[in-house]
Amino acid sequence: MSTATGNLRWHFMGGWITLLVSGLFLFAGIGVGVGAWTSLESEQNFAKEGVATTAKVTAKTTRQERSRRSTRTVYVVSYRYEVDGKPYQGRADVPRADWEALLINGQLPIEYLRSDPSQSRLTLDGGGFHFGTVTILFGVSVICLVVGLAIAFFTWRKASAKIDFLSSGDVVRGTVVEIQPRQEGKVANHYLIYAFRDASGQEVRGEEGPLSRRLYKRWAQAGQPIGVIVDPHDPSKHMADLFEARAQEWAR
Repeated sequence: MSTATGNLRWHFMGGWITLLVSGLFLFAGIGVGVGAWTSLESEQNFAKEGVATTAKVTAKTTRQERSRRSTRTVYVVSYRYEVDGKPYQGRADVPRADWEALLINGQLPIEYLRSDPSQSRLTLDGGGFHFGTVTILFGVSVICLVVGLAIAFFTWRKASAKIDFLSSGDVVRGTVVEIQPRQEGKVANHYLIYAFRDASGQEVRGEEGPLSRRLYKRWAQAGQPIGVIVDPHDPSKHMADLFEARAQEWAR
């Protein structure tokens, strides 16, 4: 075959688009998983070494977090505490109701790590192991990883099936009938309509697409010859040789 199998597999898998989508899911899964693991370690450390104490509120601030659709206000409280006469400072996000109820110089329940007093957290909610939150994070991580791997696996499998069909099918000479534009949502795609004659002489038509820009330019002229790969056991199954992998056979 004149086109390398690796290049064909890349095209049949969807190229950069598939790689990007699969990669985003895998990256998100790994990121969320790392975050969940870090949260789990933190929870376990506080469960083993957490020491309860009272801090003093030193400041109440807010910040704006913007997303594509909305903006939300995050409420932040800063606090100060002492361990063995040494001062430490902390900062944490809190629900709006708690933020409004807290007073500057007022008391704030926290806990710190015995082995590292600079590490602290609020215990407004009672502290303890947040099993539900960590479980949800791990669940999201697993789902993202499974989706990313599934996309990669099924596109690889589909590409392999096309390559096998392209390699083993019979080659006949067909004709480009037209390039048909189609509006699909907000995207204008192009599909190649081709025709060939089967063993009985009957005209059979098929289509391939959506076409990439390069393939659109290559096959834009109606009436030009194009190879068609036909299943010798089931002539109703066929595909156009868009990448001219077996052009030496059908172009003769």
